Amino acid sequence: KHAGSMEEVLARLEAKLQQNPNNPDGWYTLARTYMVQQQYNKAADAFRQLHTLVGDQAEVLLGMADALTMSRNGDMHGEPFELAKRALELAPDNPTALWLTGLGYRDNGDLTSALSLWKKLLPLVADSPKSSHEVKTLIDNAERQLASSATQTPLLASQPEPSPLAPTADATASIKVQVSIDP
Repeated sequence: KHAGSMEEVLARLEAKLQQNPNNPDGWYTLARTYMVQQQYNKAADAFRQLHTLVGDQAEVLLGMADALTMSRNGDMHGEPFELAKRALELAPDNPTALWLTGLGYRDNGDLTSALSLWKKLLPLVADSPKSSHEVKTLIDNAERQLASSATQTPLLASQPEPSPLAPTADATASIKVQVSIDP
């Protein structure tokens, strides 16, 4: 018997969690599935339920931060940034924590802190040429902004970023970044 459509799978998982809400694995699976389906508000709610069950764990906090950020079109202000910072405290070498917290600092105008985190991140993604390139681009852009903001240029408006936690077609870790530069 085949598993059915994604909607049917989601409906069954939601029904199971209604009957047994104390299932961390179920909430994690539901949250990740919602992320893949780009249902970010539902993903954030599922990560909240998981957090209630398991407490402060870096992956859970980062999942919730990522879902909230994506539900806000890339806006890291407020709760998502606080969640990312808490995850970074728990896992100071977690690439996703470094990446997201750096974005939060950048979005809040603290390019110096963002640069510090991204420079720490760079050697951690050295085995992935694509991720290394993307992190170097973040660093270069932040350094350029810092240099020009010393004169008069305002920070660029933040743009939505693809989710760093979204599963990719290949199983290698990756960080996806969308950069836009004001002419």
